[in-house]
Amino acid sequence: SAAAPPAPARGATVALNKPKGVLCTHRDELGRETVYDMLRQKLPPALQSHYHALGRLDADTTGLLLLTTETPLVAAATHPENHLPKKYYALAAGRLDDATIESLRGGVEL
Repeated sequence: SAAAPPAPARGATVALNKPKGVLCTHRDELGRETVYDMLRQKLPPALQSHYHALGRLDADTTGLLLLTTETPLVAAATHPENHLPKKYYALAAGRLDDATIESLRGGVEL
């Protein structure tokens, strides 16, 4: 396996609007597009490095995804002991009845 490119002299963090169908994984055994493929295509050579996602979005989910070369930032943002609060917003097709809305207000265990 090829060595990872060196990290920039200063850390880098990028915001990516992840489209539907793109995976949040470094490698996909089925050859599907990943957020890291997108970075390699879009970032200038000076910013090419080994990035880590600050969280994940499902393949069918779109939205903001932060990726960084700052390993301590990844650890602080994703380690369960830090209890970093997260909010997710979703659009539902059709109308939800009152019971479903009330159930969702209590949160969804992932």
